[in-house]
Amino acid sequence: MDKNKKFVIITISSTIVLLILIIIFMVIIDPYFHYHKPYAWLKYNLYNQRYQNNGIIKHFDYNAIITGTSMTENFKTSELNDLFNVNSVKVSFSGGSFKEINDNLITATNYNKNIKMILRSIDLYKINEHKDTLSYEKDSYPTYLYDNNIINDIKYIFNKDIIVDGLNDIMLTINNRNSSNFDDYSKWYDIVTFSKETVDSLYKRESKQDIVNELSTSESQTIHDNIMQNVITLAREYPDIDFYLFYPPYSIYYWDNLNQQGNLKKHLDIIEEATKLLVTCDNIHLYSFLDEYQIITNLNNYKDVEHYSEKINSLILKKMQNKENLLTKNNYEKHLNNIKKFYLNYDYDKLFKNS
Repeated sequence: MDKNKKFVIITISSTIVLLILIIIFMVIIDPYFHYHKPYAWLKYNLYNQRYQNNGIIKHFDYNAIITGTSMTENFKTSELNDLFNVNSVKVSFSGGSFKEINDNLITATNYNKNIKMILRSIDLYKINEHKDTLSYEKDSYPTYLYDNNIINDIKYIFNKDIIVDGLNDIMLTINNRNSSNFDDYSKWYDIVTFSKETVDSLYKRESKQDIVNELSTSESQTIHDNIMQNVITLAREYPDIDFYLFYPPYSIYYWDNLNQQGNLKKHLDIIEEATKLLVTCDNIHLYSFLDEYQIITNLNNYKDVEHYSEKINSLILKKMQNKENLLTKNNYEKHLNNIKKFYLNYDYDKLFKNS
């Protein structure tokens, strides 16, 4: 055998062996839990929502889920577990649409028949999105992790960045570091500042518009379709699961911005349209924190117009456990009338008199 032929054979053989070793490594280590549940002997780093959430809800052991947008990222599963006697995972989707969050929940219910509780934020500004809205470009999303197509797993197994993540899990194990936990997964409260000064530095108040925008018939239909497809249908399909939904308490600047735009009344009507639908489902427990005015008007609770501190997340859980702020068929109209009266008549200008 001449040297060139031998070199080619060795090169091809070495390449095949290397590829096989990478496949074995990735299937065993599986940093995004695509193939199996986490091993007890291996330490894992949880940090990449849209790459890891699908594997988490498919393969982890749990009977409760915390999900939603960044409004849920600072929840602590340990608190939920203690308050509701559950074993929960947190799978937040920062900026996620109703459809993205619901699609993940559909997958969860398909893979886990032991789910008894789902805690989910209902973000006000997303209620009137189209039912099929997605918050990402499909080409940039790891859809290969979300299907059962073995062929496109090549994008997972031979992905340099994911291989590095697998190696990092090995290093965590070698160094006897703890795996990430769901209290810390997606949290950001420890790297930001909650203060009025911070919010003021970020909020640019618009000029007041002398208009009052109204909710159109087509927009009402959009709300209906979004809520039905991405919230209520799943709840009706699984009557034994308790869905704990909540309207987050955005800061008073959020409401000021709507008022300046002439969209305040319309926004409140959007909330009313959604509420009418959500309270009709017996296993949906809808909580509204829109009347927590002491929280909402205290900008020291926020890092920006919408995002509140982890203390508010903890308070939300405690109030849910005590059935405070719960909306029902019997009281939701009174609640909506009260918040409309508050926000439509609030003196927003006084917030800026000393600015």
